[in-house]
Amino acid sequence: MDKNIAVMAVLITAWAVTTCSYPIQKPYEYDFMITSDSYSSVQGTGSMQLTITPTSTLYLNVVKSMDDIKVNDIIYFVSKDSKNIVHRCIYKLKESCITKGDNNYIVDDFIVPIENIKYKVIAIKYY
Repeated sequence: MDKNIAVMAVLITAWAVTTCSYPIQKPYEYDFMITSDSYSSVQGTGSMQLTITPTSTLYLNVVKSMDDIKVNDIIYFVSKDSKNIVHRCIYKLKESCITKGDNNYIVDDFIVPIENIKYKVIAIKYY
């Protein structure tokens, strides 16, 4: 029995050394990250509830042109009254998007021009 415990200890140690010796890599390449601590500037209305929870982390890439955005992408933008909003692009125009919160019944009552779109959400990590 002691021999089995010794063998298990060696195997566990070998596994830990090989697993933990590799450098930790980012799960995705991203430009910016928003954690639940930062949500006060973005979230609070529940408009993206279930897709984005109060404890989730958003991984974002900078949007440089409309080519970076596709229909159904979640985007971070500044509204005409200077509010930071994270909603889904449901229709793409030449230089703007029509957006909607996943938990809202109707589309937003404004069109978001490309210059107001700051980031695209590339991943959401749930806790």
